[in-house]
Amino acid sequence: MNDYELVSELVSKTGATFEEARYAYESCGKDMLAAAIMLEKAKSASKNNKSTPNSASAALYQIIVCF
Repeated sequence: MNDYELVSELVSKTGATFEEARYAYESCGKDMLAAAIMLEKAKSASKNNKSTPNSASAALYQIIVCF
C-alpha cells in the first residue's frame, strides 16, 4: 500500500479529515497504529471541548505538540 491508501484507511477508520489523518500519519513516522491512537485522542478531546467549530484540529495540534 502506498501512503495515500494508508491515509485513506485512517480516514475511514477514525472519521478524521484527510488533512488530519495525513498530519497524524506523518507526525508518527508513518506508524498507522500511533496515528490512529493520536486521531482517536483528538476526537475524544474535541468531544470535551465543543465550543469551537474546528476543535478536532485544535485538539490534534495539542496532542501532536505533547506527543
